[in-house]
Amino acid sequence: MPWCPQCKYEYKAGIKVCADCGCELVDELPKESDKVEMEFDPQAAMQFYESYKDEDASDRYMEAESKPVRKKAYVDTAQRAAEYKAGAGTLLFVGIIGAVLLVLVDLGIIHFYMSPGGKYLINIVMGGMFLLFIILGFASIKSYKKLAVKATQEKELREKIIEWSKDNLTKEFLTKGEDTSVDEEILYFGRYQTIYNMIKENFPETDDGFMEQMAEKIYSDIFE
Repeated sequence: MPWCPQCKYEYKAGIKVCADCGCELVDELPKESDKVEMEFDPQAAMQFYESYKDEDASDRYMEAESKPVRKKAYVDTAQRAAEYKAGAGTLLFVGIIGAVLLVLVDLGIIHFYMSPGGKYLINIVMGGMFLLFIILGFASIKSYKKLAVKATQEKELREKIIEWSKDNLTKEFLTKGEDTSVDEEILYFGRYQTIYNMIKENFPETDDGFMEQMAEKIYSDIFE
């Protein structure tokens, strides 16, 4: 994705110039800027776009004061659930295997020479560590189950929004009254804002990050 070297904004692929400062976009930021928090704040672009658009049914969705600000990338709930599940398996495996090995050493089934003091210390330290792994493993399983339920609900909501968008967010509606002489990146901001605000109005319970992801997907489905 292209970036503005001056404003540190990330833009959609295909956009060449920053709508805020007018700088030419680059493929990636310098290394010293990697840790800078990136925000999506197309206020100037939106104001410029509104000076061109006609008054029509979509105007009430274009108000700049309700624009979304992207502060961090949205992480899909199903992906998070999968990560917790994998982490739980690893923690339980290491914890249980380690605890079993300690017991076998203590019973003399596995011969491993240690002084009495060393054996006691190993049991305390390693036993505590393996027990912690097991506790964390079960905690991860609990988190995975909660996220799995949320991921199912999120999937259903995603399908519901997509079905709704097919009837309400058509290309004709989103491009009505546009000035074709306006730069494509400015038109993108206006279309994206309309999509985002309409999702927010019709599905107010939706998480902001999830709405941004859905707005991007719907825009791509319509215009790409």
